Amino acid sequence: MRIDSIDLINKTFLADFVESNNFALFNALIGTSFPVDGPSMILFTNYFKQKRAGSIYAISTALITQLSNESRITIIEDSFIIRMEINLAGIKEDIFKKSISHKALSFKNPSIYFFDLYGSGDKELISLPSVGKIEVIIKNIGQGSWNEVLIENNVRLVFDIGTHYSTKASQVISMLENKDNAYQKSNPGLIISHWDVDHYHFIKAMKDATISSFQFILCRNFVPSLMSRVIFSRLSRLNSNCIAVGPDLRTIPSLREIPLFEYYNNHRFTIFNSGVSRNKNKDGLSVLIRNSTNSILLPGDQHYSQFDYFVIPKYLNYKHIHYLIVPHHGGNAGAYKYKLSYLVKRGNAIISVGKNTYGHPFANMIKSLGSDRFQVCRTDIQNNDIVISL
Repeated sequence: MRIDSIDLINKTFLADFVESNNFALFNALIGTSFPVDGPSMILFTNYFKQKRAGSIYAISTALITQLSNESRITIIEDSFIIRMEINLAGIKEDIFKKSISHKALSFKNPSIYFFDLYGSGDKELISLPSVGKIEVIIKNIGQGSWNEVLIENNVRLVFDIGTHYSTKASQVISMLENKDNAYQKSNPGLIISHWDVDHYHFIKAMKDATISSFQFILCRNFVPSLMSRVIFSRLSRLNSNCIAVGPDLRTIPSLREIPLFEYYNNHRFTIFNSGVSRNKNKDGLSVLIRNSTNSILLPGDQHYSQFDYFVIPKYLNYKHIHYLIVPHHGGNAGAYKYKLSYLVKRGNAIISVGKNTYGHPFANMIKSLGSDRFQVCRTDIQNNDIVISL
């Protein structure tokens, strides 16, 4: 199983299966039979050992059988993400056994991780407006990321569309509201920065017609878990303009930072694709939107230093107002290294965040943004969407 998320305060681990055969075997062990396209993740509670998010571990089948016999496994009904919860209180044996490398699994069966080893789709399918009044809406959806870019009051781009894994399915449906109908009318593009639940959760509740209506869908071709594989399969099946892109394989000698490379640029919208990284947050897609007087960065969970090296010097070195959607909900995005030119006036730094036990946003990050003359805005404090007009 792959560790998707770790909550050290609550002693919980969220994990998913690597592929469908593992999911079927697990179901057989505990006497259940759930469909592969439903929730597949497992929330382990009262787990006190140290593990690393993003790593893959073998699990003890004997212990799973024991836990099932002891009625420690609870089926979760109101979730698009979590299939069951397993209580490990008092269990001394570690349910997670030997660590298994991604490299070994992908070499054995590349289809586990990559839908196309070289990427699929054509970036020429991407077409974003180069003129028109811009508004960016940072949605108030709790601990997650959902951003809409409007051109002349029409949604033309959706960048990430997720919320926390613990959000109940009924709440997800409620927050999605009438967006199915709205997106079917406006036909925006959809970009998924990387395959973390809080960046794609709402896709689970979307209608097929909505997914078909997106002008294009751009995501990474590295799908690290069963949940992301199932979602990608649905996206690519329903939308012929689904583009799966791998990391940019170019290297920059003597530079230790993970590079960002221009993937698409019409001088209003610039999409960046990262180089290869073992850090799941650094490895992904991000978007910069600019005009002559304003700019805004949609960074996903990528780190400040990546933009400091590869975006600020080339794309933001002119007199204007710059807005920043704060990466990783104000949490760990590396040290605050974001040296804008003296020509650039700092606007709002928007943090999309909700109730959480990760400590987001970090106090030192709020302090750094304030010291850099950004005006910090938070969706949880405003309790509303935040709108930036460029």
